Amino acid sequence: MLKGDLASTAVPEVLRQLADGAATGCLHVQDPVGEQARVYLRGGLVYAVTAPGRRPQLGARLVSSGALAPEALAEALEAQRSELQGWRLGELLVHLGYVDQPVVESFVQEQLHESASDLLPWSSGTWKFRVNERTREDVAPPTPVEDLLAAVRDRQALWRTLTETVHGPDAIPVLSASGGADSETAIDPEAWSLLCKVDGERTLAELARECGFTLFEAGQVVHSLVAAGLLDVEEVASGPEPTADAPSVASRLAAALAPTDEVERGPLVPIDPDSPLDLDETVDRVSAALSALMGPVRDDALFASRPRPPQVNPLAGQDERARTAKKAERAERDVSRRRRDAQELAAAQAALEAARAADGPAYAEDHEAEIVDLSARREQAEADEALARAEAERVEAERVEAERVEAERVEAAALAEAEQLAAVEAERVTAEAARVEAERVAAEAARVEAERVAAEAARVEAERVTAEAARVDAERVAAEAARVEAERVTA
Repeated sequence: MLKGDLASTAVPEVLRQLADGAATGCLHVQDPVGEQARVYLRGGLVYAVTAPGRRPQLGARLVSSGALAPEALAEALEAQRSELQGWRLGELLVHLGYVDQPVVESFVQEQLHESASDLLPWSSGTWKFRVNERTREDVAPPTPVEDLLAAVRDRQALWRTLTETVHGPDAIPVLSASGGADSETAIDPEAWSLLCKVDGERTLAELARECGFTLFEAGQVVHSLVAAGLLDVEEVASGPEPTADAPSVASRLAAALAPTDEVERGPLVPIDPDSPLDLDETVDRVSAALSALMGPVRDDALFASRPRPPQVNPLAGQDERARTAKKAERAERDVSRRRRDAQELAAAQAALEAARAADGPAYAEDHEAEIVDLSARREQAEADEALARAEAERVEAERVEAERVEAERVEAAALAEAEQLAAVEAERVTAEAARVEAERVAAEAARVEAERVAAEAARVEAERVTAEAARVDAERVAAEAARVEAERVTA
């Protein structure tokens, strides 16, 4: 096992050394506060990276981009929980044909780059490399170390440019009130998905998580929407939240809410439900008291006046009139929300008080609670569980028996088919043998006939030659006799 310190050998250098050695295993990196990250390599190539922090979900990402229908995602998740347990969602979606593999590969690569971007800047901590330690590979192919480092450098450079507009993960995108967007602006599914979730309260990181985007992807989408005049981005100032103990806050809040003439007289007088309720005054008093006691309230507080930090306008040329209109619109929306919350709370409180007054005490003074025999209930539950277990075993036995019968039927059908095929093959072999034998007999007969014809031809030719020779010899003898006779006569 190799190990070292990040102060002397940074993560990129460690990865380069492992790549040069074509190492296979897992690089464990731990920072001083105990956070851990892992980089898995095979043959010097990186195929998985895990780093602290929440990562986007594949299902949300595919639905946001329009690549997957919500119904298909639900079916895939149900299959993952039941008959296809152990499958990764990306593998399952590709296997079921819901999504093409390049789409899932792109998501996996983006996650790998995002995790690597979080890990590589670590400058303090320790590292160790365990040889041959593995994890399950995803659908994306392994990445060379140098390609991964170059991709991270490009992302970091682009992110620095994006932050000039989007400001960071805690910034809050809001719908633009300037009206500068072109009516024919084309919006892709990713941008539309994020735009529909912008409510002026969720941060960039929250929008990214809900859409299944990495922070880098969400920053790119928001930057494009700002450039199109559809969004503005508000930078949230960070600061420590004041704390106070509960009794002190309660007493000070009661004093702050009490009318001036009642503070000196003592306890508060209960509110008469029949008296008219001045919502504006109540809301203002509650908001002022909470702000004075606990400092600026969060956006999700019930009676929060929801003050916004100074707006940072990323679009050049936006005039003061548009900003003023936007602030007025936001203030009006906050007032309406506060009034609606106050009305709902007051109505709920009045309904609760009326129900209590109408019902009276829940039990009479001499009421005795019913004694419940827990042991009997437990025995009944155990009996019901035993019956359910027996029923499940019976159903399972019937299923096994049905599978056995079906297997026997399939085996018998296969055997019959094999026998039929064997008979057909035997017939074919017999016919082929008969054909070959017939051809052999015919060939043999043809050969014999050819030999007979040749012998007959040879005999005829011999007889012809013999007759010709005899004729020639007879002619020679006759000629010789004639010559002799001629010579004799002459003499």
